[in-house]
Amino acid sequence: MEGIEFPHNDALVVTLRVANSMVKRVMIDGGSSADMLFWSTFKRMKLDEKKIQPNPTPIYTFEGTKVQLIEDVTLPVIVVGKTLFVTFVVVDAPSAYNAIMGRNWTHRMDGEASTRCQVMRCISEYGRTTIDIKGDQVEAIRCYSIATNLKAATSQHSEDL
Repeated sequence: MEGIEFPHNDALVVTLRVANSMVKRVMIDGGSSADMLFWSTFKRMKLDEKKIQPNPTPIYTFEGTKVQLIEDVTLPVIVVGKTLFVTFVVVDAPSAYNAIMGRNWTHRMDGEASTRCQVMRCISEYGRTTIDIKGDQVEAIRCYSIATNLKAATSQHSEDL
């Protein structure tokens, strides 16, 4: 697997077109039931706040911490000619990631994500070919480093999308 450093235990971190922005540091997380967009990312994308809908339902982290949601927003996610409208949970919390794509999106993309191979392989819109969404191992390592110290994450979180 060319370009991948072994051995590794890195998350699958990709860049996706969300609405009109190329959003870096998007984690593909098969363990997440929600697709999340972080509020700081939403603001940097300069999206119309009128698109967001109130969501009073909290979510809980894997350790049971309650995170209050801001709202939901439905945005197009475009991957090599395949467009899906995704309802993101907008979360105001520090994160090393700009967005997290959960298993619902992965399944709707007809995709299989491999952290080992650092790729998500999807069936094209008409089912004739496959689309590979390649991971960025360098960004994955950077995100892991930031996530291990979330206090540093808020100051290190760069202005790039």
